[in-house]
Parts: sequence; C-alpha cells; structure tokens
Amino acid sequence: MSYKEVYCTDCDEILGKYSTKYFSDRDIDEMVRQYCSLHIKEGHRISIRQTNV
Repeated sequence: MSYKEVYCTDCDEILGKYSTKYFSDRDIDEMVRQYCSLHIKEGHRISIRQTNV
C-alpha cells in the first residue's frame, strides 16, 4: 500500500502518515496547514514524501 509521510527535516520526525487510497494531495496539504502550523510558524522545513509499504 502506498503512503505519504509528512516529515519535519529540522526535528527529524515523522508528523503524519496518510494513505494515498483515502487522502488526495489536496487533503494532505490542508491537514499539514492545520495540524503542523506550529512547526511551520517556527520556521521548520516540512516535506511530504512517498513511501511504499
């Protein structure tokens, strides 16, 4: 199954993992803006990367 991970490169931490079967890129972007706003406001670099499990 394919997943997209929301990853903070400054903290070296996975902030979320979302299935591409249920969440579109648009949905994931919206969740990142809502739930990872603290990291973004502090200037952390957030990336979304594809994983296959």
